[in-house]
Amino acid sequence: MDIWNESWLNLNAQRVYPLMDQCTGSDVTKAMTIPNNLLVGFSLAVPHQMQIPMSDGSYELKAIEPSGFYISRLTVSPAGVTIDIAYQVVRTTSTFSQAGGLLINAAASSGWAVDVASVGVAAGSDVNTTIVFEGKSPFDYIAGHAIFGDVDDTIARYPGSWSFSPPDTRLLPTCIDIMTLGIRSLKIQEGAHVSQSISGDVILRSGSNVSLSLASSDSDTNDVIIINGISSEGFTGTCDECSNLPSQAEPLRYINGYATDQIVAGDCINVAASGSGIQIDDTCAVPCCGCEELAVLTTKSDALEEQLRIVSRINTEVGAAVRGLELSVLGSQSFLLPNPYPEEESSAEGP
Repeated sequence: MDIWNESWLNLNAQRVYPLMDQCTGSDVTKAMTIPNNLLVGFSLAVPHQMQIPMSDGSYELKAIEPSGFYISRLTVSPAGVTIDIAYQVVRTTSTFSQAGGLLINAAASSGWAVDVASVGVAAGSDVNTTIVFEGKSPFDYIAGHAIFGDVDDTIARYPGSWSFSPPDTRLLPTCIDIMTLGIRSLKIQEGAHVSQSISGDVILRSGSNVSLSLASSDSDTNDVIIINGISSEGFTGTCDECSNLPSQAEPLRYINGYATDQIVAGDCINVAASGSGIQIDDTCAVPCCGCEELAVLTTKSDALEEQLRIVSRINTEVGAAVRGLELSVLGSQSFLLPNPYPEEESSAEGP
């Protein structure tokens, strides 16, 4: 039996793998070329469709073209080597042409690129070191592995940061594994709060007035979770205060006989919504006395009125006494007045 691809990783160290055969591996300045012995094995698992960020900031679900992935940057430092993987989004419909027996995608050089993953290896790593990595956000569902050859050789020869264009570093489509994207995790959002990712076996449990059921029908190709809102015995959180409301309440049409769509507040008046009602407040004269305070004021008023009656009676008595005194004084003063008829007094006494 013949043996094929013996020493597969060693063979890859002698060619441009995992790049396409027509790729040069040169950076945009043509000052360096990715060494053949840097990557000797590579695999990237991606879904057949991805939400791709568009040039206007929105996201669009696009079918993935395996030949769209390429090495966009190589960062070499004394600490190690980092490889960035990007995906080129094709802006126009693909057209193909025949050139030297090779079928070329004429639209492959148009579009824009998005970073999808990054993988790094430390200096001094053994030959054929395998690194497992994940995609960058929002492509964190992407997974892959890279097998590095002689890392220290690249560090010694090409220190620095190097950028590449898709035609020079496009990855082999056979290194891209198309997968069916499953649910990796769940998050619960309540208002503005979003929970952490929940993974593993997750159970959906019904709460108050909610029913959960698993069903499938002829029209559904997959199992379906049905969520129903119900109100029945054994469930809590019913709206008891709403049971007496009519099923079709009469809408509010008039206020004091006037049909209007608004209430205008005047001086010292504030109008505001209060639940399902309207609250009208007098902002200038807020009552400050209750029943207890009013009772105290009434008692003190009655006492003051009684004291006023006593003072009035005393005043009457004092007035009468003063009048009597005036009459007595006037009477006593009448005996001391001179006689206006002195002649009559003399004749009466005789010669």
